[in-house]
Amino acid sequence: MDKNELVFYENLIENASFGFADHEFIFDENGLPINYVFKRVNKAYEDIIGIQREDIIGKRVTECFPDMDKDNFDWINFFAEVVKSGQKTEIEQYAMNMDRWFRVEVDPYSKTCFSIIFTDITNEMIKLHEVEKQEKYFQQVLLSIPDILLSVNAKGEILNCNIGQDCKRKEPTSNKSPRRFDQMFDENVSKRLTAYVQKSIEKK
Repeated sequence: MDKNELVFYENLIENASFGFADHEFIFDENGLPINYVFKRVNKAYEDIIGIQREDIIGKRVTECFPDMDKDNFDWINFFAEVVKSGQKTEIEQYAMNMDRWFRVEVDPYSKTCFSIIFTDITNEMIKLHEVEKQEKYFQQVLLSIPDILLSVNAKGEILNCNIGQDCKRKEPTSNKSPRRFDQMFDENVSKRLTAYVQKSIEKK
């Protein structure tokens, strides 16, 4: 890569919308990774995390974020395992000390160094959790109804179903792929439901 190409990629990373940071591990006397220092960050990193590069470059992560040990996720160990594997890895993880969610791509480009690209996905996760809460609420409502309620496609396959007090289920509702009646109900109930659905489809 010539000088012009290097400058181009340097500017591309510096002005990217995603956060970028480059790190190098610190090892103990037994060769185990115990910390890492910041080598470089871009402008988006400063904006997303809310810290200036001059305050972290050359410093240990535990110096820059002294409360990270309170996080229920071990970032140092996670990055160490990725570097050890030598494989690029992507995760979506909650950072407790920042009260935010991040999508993080890790690139272990040597035996001691790794870079990350990350984006703040907090709003995305909040919306997802709200949808999950609503789905859970409606499932609870469905399960409280004593009658059998089914959602069936044109093939007569079950997309969703509550339990129904008089129905013995073979499988739980957690399986989201379409299922046949005989896969989910006993023979007697299966025959009755199949006949009813076929009759309904024929009417259409």
